[in-house]
Amino acid sequence: LKVRLQIANLQNVSSGADNLSESWRGTGAGGDQQASLAKVLRRIQFFYRGSLAPLLTTGLVQSLNFSGFEAVKRTLHADSSTPAPLRVFWAAGCGGTLFVTLITCPSQRIKIQQQSSSKGIGMLQCVSNIVKTQGIAGLYKGYAIHLILECFGRGWYMTAYEATKRYLYPNFAEGGRDSSNIPLHKRMAAGACAGVVGWTSIYPLDVVRSRIMAQREPIYSGAIDCAVKTFREGGFPIFFRGIKFSLVRAAPV
Repeated sequence: LKVRLQIANLQNVSSGADNLSESWRGTGAGGDQQASLAKVLRRIQFFYRGSLAPLLTTGLVQSLNFSGFEAVKRTLHADSSTPAPLRVFWAAGCGGTLFVTLITCPSQRIKIQQQSSSKGIGMLQCVSNIVKTQGIAGLYKGYAIHLILECFGRGWYMTAYEATKRYLYPNFAEGGRDSSNIPLHKRMAAGACAGVVGWTSIYPLDVVRSRIMAQREPIYSGAIDCAVKTFREGGFPIFFRGIKFSLVRAAPV
């Protein structure tokens, strides 16, 4: 739903309620209460369209993200006996995800192409279509904005997570203690705050990325052109279209 709202000019969708109703109706035949289980399942499946590519890569991505984060943090702050400044967490978050974008960019491109499609299209068919028409480079369409978004988003996420932990449990890093000493509910609260901060900080960039990656025919020449045309279409509010879905998901995830 978030992606379809972000690219509403391409999909002619005006609101979240309209999008939900249109999506539900579009995957079944009519509104008969006696609809078969198969039709109901097809309708539900619509909301999971495009989830396979990120799902297949999430384990590797998270492993590389945290490994990169720790490596950069130790490089910038070698003294493990004292807590690192928050700016180190921001830099480590950014730097740690740098090379991971080589995996996440194609994954996002495939996901957005599937989710923005007016007809259901499988992951393999989607990849085949992109490669046939644009080559391997087509999988990296919008890479520049994706790189900036991922690095900044991860940087703010890790900074907010650490800052919230320190606020809720002061001096936890002193005396040899680490995050495992913080009560679970406080770590969960820190994660929720970090998710909200992370998404809010980069959401306008996410709108631009979605619009660029959803293109099937050339509409935008680049990220700046996309941002300018998007602003002309709806002003600043359009850059936060669909953010409610992301914030609701960000806290628990």
